[in-house]
Amino acid sequence: MSIAVAIDGPVGAGKSSIAKECAKRLGFIYVDTGAMYRCIGLFCDRNGVDMDDPVRVSAALSHISLDVKIKDGTQHIYLNGYDVSDEIRLPEISMAASKVSAIPAVRAFLLQLQRDMAESRDVIMDGRDIGTVVLPNATVKIYLTADAEVRAKRRYDELIAKGTAVSYESVLMDLKQRDHNDMTREIAPLKQADDAVLADTTELDFEGSCDLLVRIIKEKAEIREFFRKIVCLSMHIKYRIKLIGGDNRPYKNGIKGGYIIACNHQDYGDPPLIAAVNKAHFSFMAKIELFEKNKFFAWLITKCGAFP
Repeated sequence: MSIAVAIDGPVGAGKSSIAKECAKRLGFIYVDTGAMYRCIGLFCDRNGVDMDDPVRVSAALSHISLDVKIKDGTQHIYLNGYDVSDEIRLPEISMAASKVSAIPAVRAFLLQLQRDMAESRDVIMDGRDIGTVVLPNATVKIYLTADAEVRAKRRYDELIAKGTAVSYESVLMDLKQRDHNDMTREIAPLKQADDAVLADTTELDFEGSCDLLVRIIKEKAEIREFFRKIVCLSMHIKYRIKLIGGDNRPYKNGIKGGYIIACNHQDYGDPPLIAAVNKAHFSFMAKIELFEKNKFFAWLITKCGAFP
């Protein structure tokens, strides 16, 4: 099964640069979801769309076409056919992205695209609500942060290196405003997921931060793989499982295809039996009563990929 890593955190925490390096070291695909919101913000900014008016922004979505291409493990994003990977990093577009990301229609517009990317490949995805909303069943969840002053200095140095004329004070003020906007918005506010690992890089440099996240990802992935093997082995020993017709599945040799498996409901062992013979990424759809049974059971099946 594929491994999905969700990295959330405030602006300037180094999510994108650290996630890119971690993806490179681990051989994963890096997906920058923030770039998608920046594209929406860029379009609205360049076309005079009032970003304080959700109706106008929602109407603009029908004129937006996004395409994501992975080149050497790095995401390049295209807005209406143009590569805007650099343009979306301008300071004014950062604030625009923060505004449009609070609009429900924008989040719905991008949600399925983001989930599709994590469907059948090992990915590292960073943003503001990846572990809480986009990939609630991610294999690994990390909340990456650092002190505001440290984050502002990092962003300031990055902008100066690119030739952008800004002051440290303006960057810090903008950063604090974005933190407030992201953490207090009504829809999917920035917060640490209950099961996310906190990674504070205030005292770490770039290499140290990457080492920390790679270690967290490997440890979590190894634990999951250990338990998966135990479950699969137990199921094979107890039931002598044999998979018949596996070649007919639409997901084969890396080719993506969706399918639904209908359990015969013999007992609660059906889900682990299915997991034991399937290598493709999938989720369990379960009746709502199972989630209402008790909090621990609801947490357990949700961690196994179930949804009501």
